[in-house]
Amino acid sequence: MPRKPALQTEYLTIPQAAARLGLTRGRVHQFVTDGRLRAVKLGRDWFIAVADLNALPPRRQGRPVGWRAPVQVKDSSLTD
Repeated sequence: MPRKPALQTEYLTIPQAAARLGLTRGRVHQFVTDGRLRAVKLGRDWFIAVADLNALPPRRQGRPVGWRAPVQVKDSSLTD
C-alpha cells in the first residue's frame, strides 16, 4: 500500500517574517500577541507558517488618516 506524503509546512522565525513583510521584529511580535498572526512557540522562539504570513491582509502605505504633522511656530523675538 503506498504511503501518503507527509504534509510539510514551511515556518519562519519572527526576524525572518519581519524581513519578508518589511516590518520590525517588534511589530511582528505584536501581531502574534494580538492574535492577528498565528504562531507556534517552541521553547523561547516563535514560528510562523508561511501560509499564515501570506494570509495577512496587505497593509496600507503612508500615514494614518487624520494624522497631521506638527506645526512649527517661529518665535519672532528670536530673529530681532
